[in-house]
Amino acid sequence: MTFDPIETTLNQFFLRESRPNVGFILALSGGPDSMALFHLIRALSKRMPMKWAVAHINHNWRQESTAEAEKLEKLCLDSGIPFYMKKLKGPAKANKEAEARQERYAFFKELKERLGFSIIVLGHQKDDLLENALKRLFEGASFENVGNLSELAYREGLELWRPLLVFEKKEIISWLEQRGYFWFEDATNKDPHFLRTRLKETLIPELEKAFGKGIKESLIQRVEESRNLKVLLEKQTSHLWNQLLEKGLLKDLKLNLTLVESYDKPHIQEALSLGPIETHYIIKKFFKHIGMKISRAEVLMLARLLEDKHQNRAVQVGKSRVHVFRGTLKLLLDDSKKQQRRSYSCPKEPKACSELSGCV
Repeated sequence: MTFDPIETTLNQFFLRESRPNVGFILALSGGPDSMALFHLIRALSKRMPMKWAVAHINHNWRQESTAEAEKLEKLCLDSGIPFYMKKLKGPAKANKEAEARQERYAFFKELKERLGFSIIVLGHQKDDLLENALKRLFEGASFENVGNLSELAYREGLELWRPLLVFEKKEIISWLEQRGYFWFEDATNKDPHFLRTRLKETLIPELEKAFGKGIKESLIQRVEESRNLKVLLEKQTSHLWNQLLEKGLLKDLKLNLTLVESYDKPHIQEALSLGPIETHYIIKKFFKHIGMKISRAEVLMLARLLEDKHQNRAVQVGKSRVHVFRGTLKLLLDDSKKQQRRSYSCPKEPKACSELSGCV
């Protein structure tokens, strides 16, 4: 029997991640990646019990969209797999891709409420990983956040699975061709109006031309290093973060970096103390947790003030004031902002509020 790396990887992923009586939804666009997932999961479901359904969004961007949706529905129904579809009105007026993404996740959450399935299986692959990393890098993301497209992630109360991230698109297409499976080519993937198209069709080929074909793999390795750095930073800051949660300081909009000094043993203080990169990380995590954006310059300013245990001053961060006093910062809110704050809730349970969850 010929070894099939894609099938083996998918099977191992599901054997590792699946939980008894927990269903999932496959996001089926009809492109090669999601079609490969459909056939792989369908084959696996004949060998292991699983509850699953298919979700398809007809964006109504192309004339062929309706016919493609009907073909996908027939494929699912012939296979005995529940099929759910949402048809959109057509092209968005502003940011087409962002609005379509919002519609997709709204549909996934709707199906979660309807079916009780909170896991969404997505067809992202290695090319998507690289495009996403380059986009985030050029937009100014911190290095530890460049590789935020991960196999397991959480978004808006949904658990996201991406089993195909280790494979390139050409490998997936070859897998489909060898088995005679159909898929649809979306013409909008070639539309230069979209940033992802310009990255894929122009920038990455130019990088390969300038630095050789190995540049893609080299960039992917940097993405892996970004993920590893995030793992390390989470590990290094987890004890302090858990203390902030337990003492209720985050609810009071306080970030206290002096908590490690409460330990009477110097070697424990030293092990838990934060270096510059950990301090920057936990400041960014604090502001993300309370729903505020913060610039790199503001992170550096606050880190310097927190390092000086004799500081006692208020500074401007975005549109808010922050008081820094002896290694602790406190967000100062006026009455209108307090009301906004009361209406904000972190998308995760406090104990699960980890950057490792890969909010996307």
